[in-house]
Amino acid sequence: PMPSRVAEAPSLVVLGCRVVDDEPRGALLRRLERARTFAETHPVARVVMSGGKRWNDRSEAQVMAEWWRRHGPEAELLVEDRSLDTLE
Repeated sequence: PMPSRVAEAPSLVVLGCRVVDDEPRGALLRRLERARTFAETHPVARVVMSGGKRWNDRSEAQVMAEWWRRHGPEAELLVEDRSLDTLE
């Protein structure tokens, strides 16, 4: 059955992208910075880092979560590191 009410605390999903030298750069860094700006002005309860592709044995989502812990506002982090493309 569907919940009878909408969740009180919204979530933010950040889609992964190529990781370079174990750090987010280029498009991925822009996505994280944009998500951080949004979360600072629209507080969210959780941030979902999505990206299962591996670069140097680390998933996009793992790299993103590490960046968020250093640079993002406090939020529950969910790491989805199995999807290999946006549809998954």
